[in-house]
Amino acid sequence: MKLFVEVNSTENLRLILESQADVCVIGLQGFCGDRLMSVSLETLDDVIKTIHDHGKKVCLFFPYIILQSRFKNNEASLKQVALKNLDYIACGDVGLGYFLKHHQSTAQLIFMNETMIANTFDAQTFLDSGFDLFTPAMDITLEKKRIFAHQMPKQALFQLCGTHLISTSHRPLLSSYYDVINQDGPKQVKLKELSREAKYFGLEDDQGFHVFHDRLLVLDDPAVLACEHGYLSSLFVDIKETLMWIEMLKNKSFSYDGVKQHSSLNVYHGLDETDKGLEAGT
Repeated sequence: MKLFVEVNSTENLRLILESQADVCVIGLQGFCGDRLMSVSLETLDDVIKTIHDHGKKVCLFFPYIILQSRFKNNEASLKQVALKNLDYIACGDVGLGYFLKHHQSTAQLIFMNETMIANTFDAQTFLDSGFDLFTPAMDITLEKKRIFAHQMPKQALFQLCGTHLISTSHRPLLSSYYDVINQDGPKQVKLKELSREAKYFGLEDDQGFHVFHDRLLVLDDPAVLACEHGYLSSLFVDIKETLMWIEMLKNKSFSYDGVKQHSSLNVYHGLDETDKGLEAGT
């Protein structure tokens, strides 16, 4: 299995380079918020070389839709990205994928959206449009994931363990709410729905406001999919836990119980709970 692992800091990069990970997933400054290690365009070549020198591949991930106004303002920089010596470029923005192909990117393109592709017909649409790989929706059943693995084993990239992004908004919802009530507010909050027990994790950064599921997504037995590509999302996760996941996957001993021994499964432990964010939207 070719294992893609998110990098969240320069220290984490050093440790992941020493691990059995195959692909280091990094972000571009100004486009990834707090989700990934943010690399400037000026230093991107050096980071790529460092990763390649360790025998690993590089994936530059654009996790959020790029608004048209920002796209136009950054068009020159994105043209430069297309010509970098990247192995993969992942994005959930269809327009960005077309743009990179048009400007002669040789990187393999991954359509990476955590909720959008629920069946093989949807996936084929993106493959026909120029993408090389795709991520099936996170919350579909294991049986549906088996169908992807059976029919598209070389193109499907499955998230095996990590943080599950539910939704994102380009609006700074937390800041706006606390401005209205004239209080200084946090950038990270627990959210609890008023009508049921569901809980979530909210994060605001320079890309907007993002809502995550409160518990790690763990695919109990990746072997049942016989998947060729696996992905680890390590936001909010201690690097020691991520390294343990990598070791278990490479040793073919990965399981839910194994992850539970080393991880809390709760992505927001330690934060104070609030439901004010949801009250503000009602």
